[in-house]
Amino acid sequence: MSKMEEIFENPILEDLYNIRTKGFQNAYEKSYQNREKVKEMEIELQNVFKKLINDEDIRNKVIEQYEELLYEEKNYWNFAYYKLGICDGIFISREVKTELERLKNNSQNMKNI
Repeated sequence: MSKMEEIFENPILEDLYNIRTKGFQNAYEKSYQNREKVKEMEIELQNVFKKLINDEDIRNKVIEQYEELLYEEKNYWNFAYYKLGICDGIFISREVKTELERLKNNSQNMKNI
């Protein structure tokens, strides 16, 4: 198993994601300007469902299932990108550390000349 796979499979990432997402989501939604457009689109979509499905109970179930699927899809990709961000952070940190050590060694070598 590669280091990337080990990091992706680490359950602590899921815990971190769940904890951090709630706070971030609340803060972001307060400043998100296009939220009105999303609400308008939700209403428009519900109106389409009303035209297509006459039975209110069935329509509500279809809308609920649709929303659940969208939520699951969104969370799937958000979590994948969160993991990728963690991995990028780890790898960049290692690269910076390696480069700093290289520069330090070069500096010391220059002093010895």
